[in-house]
Amino acid sequence: MHRVQMPSFRALRVLIPAGWLGLALTAHAQATATLGGLEKTAGAAGYSTGISTAGVIGSLVSGLIGLAGLIFIVMIVWGGVQYLVAQGEPERVKKAKDTLVWSILGLVVMAAAYVLTQYVFTALGKLLS
Repeated sequence: MHRVQMPSFRALRVLIPAGWLGLALTAHAQATATLGGLEKTAGAAGYSTGISTAGVIGSLVSGLIGLAGLIFIVMIVWGGVQYLVAQGEPERVKKAKDTLVWSILGLVVMAAAYVLTQYVFTALGKLLS
């Protein structure tokens, strides 16, 4: 039996994440530009415009969560593509299923870490205030 060779998706492995990164950087640049205008307005109204440590940490965590979500989506799509092109070969099907399972497990671990971090920081905030 003659099998048709599937095309390589190596270029997509680089182009898709690069495209998403480009979109994320564009959104960040727009948010930064908007924030600059808000800081000027807040300063003119007499409000403090200082950057707090908690704000910086919150922005960093938010960005990392977004990045983890992006990686999760890419891995789920990649696992689905692997499963579709496996053509019933047991080794390739197992590899695709492993990709899907580990992607979901990674999302669960990330969500649990986020919930635990929120709980700890909330408890510390109440304790210190």
